[in-house]
Amino acid sequence: ALTKITQILIPSNVSTICKYAFRDCCELSKIEIPNLRTIEEGTFSSTKITDISIPSTVSIICEDAFFCCMQLSRVEFAPNSNLQIIGKAAFSNTKITQISIPPNVSMIYEDVFYFCQNLQIFEISEESKLQHLDQTIFRESSQVIVMIPQQMRKIISK
Repeated sequence: ALTKITQILIPSNVSTICKYAFRDCCELSKIEIPNLRTIEEGTFSSTKITDISIPSTVSIICEDAFFCCMQLSRVEFAPNSNLQIIGKAAFSNTKITQISIPPNVSMIYEDVFYFCQNLQIFEISEESKLQHLDQTIFRESSQVIVMIPQQMRKIISK
């Protein structure tokens, strides 16, 4: 069903939203998610959001969470982020230009940035707990500069 919702503020006592809850809310351009623990599969896919701040409480961004958010250009993580997992195609087909992966992320699944034509910089910090980085996460994206500490280069596979 089509909806004219343009903004959503998830109350701070809500920690979970079901899969695909706001998928195809074509006019939704502003969301605030203060205390979510998981951003479920497809929750905000195909919305008009332009930027999102992921709070420190989020530990998992599931598959297709922001898939096809074609206006999404900025993703910001809280400095004390507890994010550990970024699911398959979570940010695919967006306009993200750069992203810094929080240090607690240990797993990034395939096609996370599939068809992100505007992505230029992908950064991993010295403190990163990332175990493995498959270069297919950038499939069909532009030329991406991957900034990764020297000692972590062994985690990259083609």
